[in-house]
Amino acid sequence: MKIQYYFMLLFSLLLTVIACDKDEEKAPVACFTIEHATVAAGETAHFINCSENEHHYEWNFGDGATSSSEMPTHVYNTSGTFTVKLEVFNEDMSKMDEATDIITVN
Repeated sequence: MKIQYYFMLLFSLLLTVIACDKDEEKAPVACFTIEHATVAAGETAHFINCSENEHHYEWNFGDGATSSSEMPTHVYNTSGTFTVKLEVFNEDMSKMDEATDIITVN
């Protein structure tokens, strides 16, 4: 009788662990590349998103412009070096990751 009790207890614990594992959403991982690290002023810069487990995007292009597109483009009108930041969020916005890179505009 004790063996049955321990078996049922172990089985219940195993089901609980499996159910909790399936409900946990994976954390997003931010990743992007810039098609060309150097562009001319007025030229379109292309950003390639390689993030994982993401649902929402917040881009900051370093010149005051932003985007919520998955794979945005942006035109820099002034020359300089700009830090581009991508923040990605999971579906309920409870988890976030970010990545940055530099683009040079001549």
